[in-house]
Amino acid sequence: MEPDDVVAAWHRSARAMQTTGDDPEPTLKRLMNETNAAGRDTLLLSSPLFLSALSSSSWTDRLARVAAKLGFDRIVVVVVVREQIGALNQIYCERVLALETAAPFGAFVGQARIRDSVDYNALLGPALATAGLEVVAVPWSQLDDGGGAQAVLDAAGIDVSLTVPPDVDSAESKIPGQERLPGPVHVAASRLLVKRLTARGGHADLDPRTLAAAVARVRRRAEQRDWDGDATYWGWTPALAEAAAERYAASNDAFARAVWGSAWTEPVQTMPFRDLQLLDAEPKAIADIVDILGRVSAQVERVPRRGGGARPAVPWTGLTPPGGRRQSPGQRRRPPQVGAE
Repeated sequence: MEPDDVVAAWHRSARAMQTTGDDPEPTLKRLMNETNAAGRDTLLLSSPLFLSALSSSSWTDRLARVAAKLGFDRIVVVVVVREQIGALNQIYCERVLALETAAPFGAFVGQARIRDSVDYNALLGPALATAGLEVVAVPWSQLDDGGGAQAVLDAAGIDVSLTVPPDVDSAESKIPGQERLPGPVHVAASRLLVKRLTARGGHADLDPRTLAAAVARVRRRAEQRDWDGDATYWGWTPALAEAAAERYAASNDAFARAVWGSAWTEPVQTMPFRDLQLLDAEPKAIADIVDILGRVSAQVERVPRRGGGARPAVPWTGLTPPGGRRQSPGQRRRPPQVGAE
């Protein structure tokens, strides 16, 4: 089979399935017609939106019935599973850098909804129990250098050979995703930006492009000024990581036996603890962070909110006074508590 024999329908189709009364039939029927019209014999759907749907037995039952009704020969659900310690550390970094949370690491991973999001046996139990669905799991540690696409296709039984891009260095870290972790100073600075925006009236109703620009601007400054050097963020203390790994052990074994017929063998990721308060950073880095966060937050605050709502008046709680004007040294209040939780 050649790559052109596969029709790929990505995020847009997953969203369509979830906005039609949880009925996948209209979208699947349209996609099947497109597949047949193109002379293809395989339809590939991919989106993180499917994960929550697969945890619903009513949705998985409906999906299997609709697929059979429309004439699909087989429907295969491929999931990539990663040991939870590394997964939760990366999820935390992504949420903080996206300005979605300012919670300390321990509080974040202690939330039930966060813990449950990587409990694969509980999350995918409905899909595993649904007749007509084949659930296949790909271990994170076995993903290839090209990002895992080939491993996913192989697991789905799609006979397509992909070429790894020439700019991929096979000598990179053997732990996929590790090279994408930010440093502890970058994480701490992003948490502070979330707190500042929250104190100024919140940012949930800001245009996503405005927030994306703020995220990119902080990232560029972190890279240009080398806030972290080679250090990568790791929020787990040994004791906290050990307790979390024990909590998932039985569930992981049950899931592994269901999909692989053997015990869970994915190695637990370990790294030195690297979390800090901004006051523990180098003085030059602190001054640079105060500068860029003041600039970014002032820029964000000038952008109108969606719906045209006015920003509430709030007292100054950090970096610059209301209106974005800096105070002279003689006017400054006590220094902002940048390291406070």
